[in-house]
Amino acid sequence: LQVLESANRLPRILVHSFGGSIETGRRLAKLGVWFSFSGYFLHPRKGKVVDVFRQLPADRILIETDAPDMLPPESDRPFGDSKVNHPANLAQIQQRLSELVGVSPEQLITNTRDWWRDLPC
Repeated sequence: LQVLESANRLPRILVHSFGGSIETGRRLAKLGVWFSFSGYFLHPRKGKVVDVFRQLPADRILIETDAPDMLPPESDRPFGDSKVNHPANLAQIQQRLSELVGVSPEQLITNTRDWWRDLPC
């Protein structure tokens, strides 16, 4: 964090599957960092991560599956019996995160789409 905070200019930064503290999240948010939420954090034992996402800027939250890793709970998989994480889980992750943190599903879609826009491919 100290290195990032001392930089004159930062590139667009995404913290993949952010599971850090709210203190770290706030410092990163001041730097313009974006935070992605994976379905793995929907497991009940990951409630502290959901609490952190409630406190992050709503316009900096993205959704991801992290497929094939970080499988969401069975109740949050459209094909619940699947033991493999895949992109079809994204819509359910978006819906559940919206319910849990109070960010509209549309905002999550817009954030995620717009973060990727204009990136060199």
